[in-house]
Amino acid sequence: MLFQLCRLLFQLCRLLFQLCRLLFQLCRLLFQLCRLLFQLCRLLFQLCGLLFQLCGLLSNPLVTPHY
Repeated sequence: MLFQLCRLLFQLCRLLFQLCRLLFQLCRLLFQLCRLLFQLCRLLFQLCGLLFQLCGLLSNPLVTPHY
């Protein structure tokens, strides 16, 4: 009886360890996803800044030719 109880506890601990490992991998994947999203947002922000500068250059009367 005591042996079976110890074996059940050991299996439970092993399952908990596997669960913790899966949760750790999930958190790591979520962290990588958030980092990728942050880089994407930064690139989009830089692109918007470049487009804003381009619009400013195109609206500059010194750059646009007068016919």
